Amino acid sequence: MVLLLASILMLGYLSTTFLLYTLLLAAVNYSLGIFIHKADIHKKKGIYLFAMYLNIGQLVFFKYINFLLGNLASLLGILNTGVEIPYLHIIAPIGISYYTFEFIGYQINVYRGTEDPESHFGIFASYVLFFPKLLAGPIERSKTFLPKLKTSYSFKPAVFHDGLIQLFWGFFKKLVIADRLFPMVQNIYGNIDEYSGIPLIITYILQVFHMYCDFSGYTDIMLGIGKLFGIQLTNNFERPLLAQNVSMFWRKWHITLSNWCNEYIFKKILLKRMRWKKWAAVYGVFVSFLIIGIWHGAGWTFIMLGLLQGIAINYEFFTKRRRLQIASRFPSYWVKLLSRTFVFLFFGLTLIFFNAQSLGDAFYFVGHLFTDVGEKWVGFDMGIPRYDYIIALTGVGIVYLVDYTNEKGKLVRTKLSKYPALKWSLYYGLVLAVLIFGKFASSDFVYFQF
Repeated sequence: MVLLLASILMLGYLSTTFLLYTLLLAAVNYSLGIFIHKADIHKKKGIYLFAMYLNIGQLVFFKYINFLLGNLASLLGILNTGVEIPYLHIIAPIGISYYTFEFIGYQINVYRGTEDPESHFGIFASYVLFFPKLLAGPIERSKTFLPKLKTSYSFKPAVFHDGLIQLFWGFFKKLVIADRLFPMVQNIYGNIDEYSGIPLIITYILQVFHMYCDFSGYTDIMLGIGKLFGIQLTNNFERPLLAQNVSMFWRKWHITLSNWCNEYIFKKILLKRMRWKKWAAVYGVFVSFLIIGIWHGAGWTFIMLGLLQGIAINYEFFTKRRRLQIASRFPSYWVKLLSRTFVFLFFGLTLIFFNAQSLGDAFYFVGHLFTDVGEKWVGFDMGIPRYDYIIALTGVGIVYLVDYTNEKGKLVRTKLSKYPALKWSLYYGLVLAVLIFGKFASSDFVYFQF
């Protein structure tokens, strides 16, 4: 009850209209889940399809209708039909992309019979509105999250302590690193035609750290808040910048989104297109990543982002044997280094389409990346002072060191537990670093827009 009221107050503070809409949609999905479960074989599929059309339809309307109308208007303009298409002045409800996918997964599970419908509306509403995950995920599975809301919790100091540490680690990533790099990213992409060469190369590299620290920082903050209440949210990141191929990257980056698409899209395509053999997997990958791209936003840049990821993963699928043969000729540490570098550079390429305001801007960025590189470039006039670069890059080095240590299987907190004085010095140092170097007049989290 406390968590439900807190979630209602938070969303109501942001927008009473969005609160009422989300509660109404939750009530409808709660009822439909019960109807699907109780319906006879002849009516079950009809109710299920209605639930699918309702959830997908409202997402398309709020998030994609103006994109579709804009493209239709462009097509009619090319054909000189003289027909004008109106632009709808609507705003997508807060968190719609996240809770819509949760509703869809819930209805699929109930229809398949792999999950019983939730009988208590308060618990179902708590699952949908739970404030740490509402604004930008993670996308929680109803099958695993609903039972957590029915468990009796007692205060556990160790869990509370872990929550605080993860909370401040997220603040460090967001306030010390991401918000220092954000003005550069915003300035470059907002005035793209004024830059070429070195500024674009620097942005190409640093935008990766900005995006990682912003999004994973949000996840750490929300997971930390969840632990303060005794609830473990699903981790969305497992050190993705250390991935050695794109397929592995998507098992480490935005984990709940890629797992959702794997469960409800990719596997369904494989099952339905079994006669296509390996081409079913190729097709499934493209469809899954096209949806992942479109999920991020209504624009051709996001469609291109999804297509690039699909091309990369299918390339890895068809060349895996040959690449392993080549890799066997070189020392393993060089293979790891080069593989991680290629994944890093590819992710940077896709972020150009993520951050660019249009396809034209994205292609300009790529086309001018190595233009005028030889010209002398003086100063850090890209939106942030030299001081902020130094602090941000120092923070990146700390984050990378922690990620690398954890990737090697040597958990930082486990090692520090052997040295209490050092452990508490670092913990207080983390808090002080946030308080001293944090940019508190900061920007929103990037993924709030989705």
